[in-house]
Amino acid sequence: AGGIAAVALLPDAELLSRSLRNELSYDFTVQYSLLPRNLIGLLIPEFLGWSATEFRIYAGVLTLILGVVAWVVPAQPRAERRFFGVAALVALMVALGGFTLVDGLIYRFVPGFTSIRVSSRAFYIANFSLAVLAAFGAENLLTSLDRAERQRLHQIARGVAGLLGVTMLLGVLLYVALLNNYKPVGEEFFFSENLFSRNPSGDTFTLLTQTANACLLFMLLLAGATALLWVRVSGRLAGRGLAAVAALLMFIDIATFAPYHDTIKVDPDTMRFTIKQYQTQLLDVPWKIADQQQLLNRLASMPDGVRGDNTAEILPDNYSALYRTPFASGYNILDLQQRFEMLTQWPNLPASTRWDLLNVGYVLAQPDAKDAPEPDAKLVVDNSQGKLWERAQQPTYT
Repeated sequence: AGGIAAVALLPDAELLSRSLRNELSYDFTVQYSLLPRNLIGLLIPEFLGWSATEFRIYAGVLTLILGVVAWVVPAQPRAERRFFGVAALVALMVALGGFTLVDGLIYRFVPGFTSIRVSSRAFYIANFSLAVLAAFGAENLLTSLDRAERQRLHQIARGVAGLLGVTMLLGVLLYVALLNNYKPVGEEFFFSENLFSRNPSGDTFTLLTQTANACLLFMLLLAGATALLWVRVSGRLAGRGLAAVAALLMFIDIATFAPYHDTIKVDPDTMRFTIKQYQTQLLDVPWKIADQQQLLNRLASMPDGVRGDNTAEILPDNYSALYRTPFASGYNILDLQQRFEMLTQWPNLPASTRWDLLNVGYVLAQPDAKDAPEPDAKLVVDNSQGKLWERAQQPTYT
């Protein structure tokens, strides 16, 4: 196994030793640590718009409850339960990053963590562990329970019902506050238009409305989970019927609540985007998409080893990997240390010399740029999305 993995690990180790992530500072590694306030995202995704891209940890309401069942109910639990419980706890501590004392010890003594940023992504491991624990909990519900196990399940059901009551009270108060200040959108009531809205709004009223609707969906799912536990405790439902109801509840969660965020209602075949200084703009007009594709096609035809200069941010840098358009400049966190220094720490280096050293054969410029990037450069593409210049002297080495 080690020999097979070495095919990928050895080149990665060499790349890491030459990249910007070789011996990073602690301040850099704790960037995008999971904010403690975002733990509410386990219950309500996009609460008050807090769950940015790196902080989305929602696992499902029933998933959490079944995980509790797996830990509390069985008299003879699975041996794997402890492993996945510890894995979830460790992943949570790592995801919190700089908000815990443990992260500094991890950075100091655990190999590899000095080159890792965005520790919040460690919660993916916690989500996987929670899913496994939920499977164990579902298994417990579907099997016969002795008296002590049924009593512990009854206590969980009472606790979940109490949580539902508190959540309903808070939800009512929030809706009352919104109803006193509601505003219609067109001829429709505002709440109904935003019940399944996917994109958090910067408008305060809209944001509060979306959060209130998210609380409503959470209460509905929590009520369903509470009912599931009570019918199991009372013996009214078991076996396949219980499994079918649990599966239906999870499907409703997946279809409505789980994708409550980070979803753009567009066809990727007919929609593209651009990024200017970290601001995303959608291209939803066919001729704009065609113009961008023209640039991509021309860059994709570059000979091996020749790169493009994308300093003007004409194309998103991740297009370099998607469309075989290698860029010699632009934001790339895995960039090589020497290339980064050449781009940022040699301010007096002429652009032509810099391009020669970086094997740049083509230069992207803004659509309204009037001057060529250097003398004798040839304009090969000129459209609404940008200009592509071919340098007179193409790179002859790699």
